[in-house]
Amino acid sequence: MPVGLLAAKVIPVGSQTYQIQAGPRYYADSPDAGAEGLGFRLNFILLFPKGGQ
Repeated sequence: MPVGLLAAKVIPVGSQTYQIQAGPRYYADSPDAGAEGLGFRLNFILLFPKGGQ
């Protein structure tokens, strides 16, 4: 079972908006063939907001 702490930030660059998310992860319990110890997660997301209504 992974336990993680992530931080995210929305960043506009020119006309495009991005979300960057990162943080450490610890695998508190895992099957024999599963992940163990510490890990790191990094996400990079392009955001495309809808126009006005």
